[in-house]
Amino acid sequence: MILKTALFLSSLLLFYTTQLVSQTSITNKHPSGASTQFLSSDTAVINKNIETARNYINKGDYEQADIYVKLARKQAKAIKYDYALARTYNMEGNVLSRKGKYAEGCSLVDSALAIGIKTKDSLSMSLSYLLLGNLQCYMGKHAKGLDYYLKGLAIEERLKKTKYEYWFLGNIGNLYLDQRNYPKALEYSHKAAVAEQKANDQSALLNSLLNIGQVYAALEKNDSALIYYEQSLKIADKLKDPFGISSSLVNLTQLHVRLKNYEKAMVLGLRGYNVTKANGFMDLYAYALMNLGCIKKS
Repeated sequence: MILKTALFLSSLLLFYTTQLVSQTSITNKHPSGASTQFLSSDTAVINKNIETARNYINKGDYEQADIYVKLARKQAKAIKYDYALARTYNMEGNVLSRKGKYAEGCSLVDSALAIGIKTKDSLSMSLSYLLLGNLQCYMGKHAKGLDYYLKGLAIEERLKKTKYEYWFLGNIGNLYLDQRNYPKALEYSHKAAVAEQKANDQSALLNSLLNIGQVYAALEKNDSALIYYEQSLKIADKLKDPFGISSSLVNLTQLHVRLKNYEKAMVLGLRGYNVTKANGFMDLYAYALMNLGCIKKS
């Protein structure tokens, strides 16, 4: 059985354009070195801390990211800056989903969605629906996940310039894969990949390549699956995305075990084991261990 790992966001985080309003400030030192310059109307300080958190997430340093995202949340609450507050909830919910803490992630993203609905922020709502769909699917609640995806897709279709449309397309394709509706799965996943290549969104493309690889693996079209998994790993390495690297390695290892390429499987499997363990990806770590066990028995 090929592991489904493609329902995720790699480094997709929402940023808003804000206007800097300069006022007299007081600067305090934070133990981590994060800026605690607090201006009553200076949203740029908050956005800078959020961007720093995002950079740490992309590097897989969730401990440092947590410091900055919580600092930004505290600052946003103090000046009732709802846009930034929703971003911190979505951001932390995404990290928790990577760590396998799905219920906690849902709670945070629900908070972001409530803010988005209150402020009528379409992009924030769309991202929240995307994350909630992912979290529900990780918990095996695929019908509820699909409902969130369709709500988000409906928002995207009303926008003049879409932002997450191909993420919804790709994830809907993955749900069709779970239902073993392979023609639909390929249709939606290829649509997503085409849009992602056009937008030059490598993080999103990584997700769709994994989806397509999984469809071909399920159909036992191993040569095709191998091509797409190798492409996903190449992009993940280029982006230095630890979750994308882990997902690609786990799937590639399983495929090489199926093909009885045990030497190659061992090389990939050991790397997958090390990356998943180092980054605390517990679900993927369990599969990496299982892969090594299969290789040793062969």
